Amino acid sequence: MKKLSSLILILLFITGNLFAQKTNDGGSSGGNNDGNTPKNTDKNTNPDTGDNTCMNTALSITGILFGAYQSNLISSSKTNPSVTSFEILLHGGTATSTTDSYITVLPRVRLNYGALSGDVRYSYYTNENGSTSFLDALADFNIIAGKGFKMSIGQGIMYILDDTNQTYHESYIGMDLGFKDRKILISPEFRLAYDWSIKKPANSELSVRGGYKILSKSKFAAYANIGAAYQYMYDSDSKTIMFGGLDIFIQ
Repeated sequence: MKKLSSLILILLFITGNLFAQKTNDGGSSGGNNDGNTPKNTDKNTNPDTGDNTCMNTALSITGILFGAYQSNLISSSKTNPSVTSFEILLHGGTATSTTDSYITVLPRVRLNYGALSGDVRYSYYTNENGSTSFLDALADFNIIAGKGFKMSIGQGIMYILDDTNQTYHESYIGMDLGFKDRKILISPEFRLAYDWSIKKPANSELSVRGGYKILSKSKFAAYANIGAAYQYMYDSDSKTIMFGGLDIFIQ
């Protein structure tokens, strides 16, 4: 477990350095007093060669570390089947705002393969005045420690399925906290969809659900769960959502 944790920390540290280096490239303009310094006129000298070499080396190390981390997770799937699994989340409930109330259906599918996941959720809200729906599609990176801890960090899109067909960039962070050998699962999540055209959040959502394992076979597990969410969209009222349903794991 200590080796796994150290490996994750090294991977995140190197990745952070890569992003920082990209951000700072070319950032020192106007701060250098080079009026008395002769310029290098050697056409064969490339000032970026050292930086590129460092970048390529860091990327290679990151790739090696990720490969080792992924291989370690896949090999642990015999004792922790959820590492490589297909999830079907069948949720539904009610949503209330300051002006209205809705019936909501929230089906979701998630494919897990070690450190990587694909996550798609369909959200449907309806009442006597009409209906609206959304589609969230994400690619996630998973940090897994044993059976009791999983954190997913994702990026993707939120697509509004109406006449506008608007698409927003979405960020996601979520956890699965397992207790009593994953017989109980607590899953907090946060989503933020951002409208870059006006530089404002299009939607933010905080949710938590708790599940209890009601069925377990060698390749199959099912949880009955209840949950709550708070959703805020910048151009409409906030909503409080109460939901429940089944989480099905095919392992």
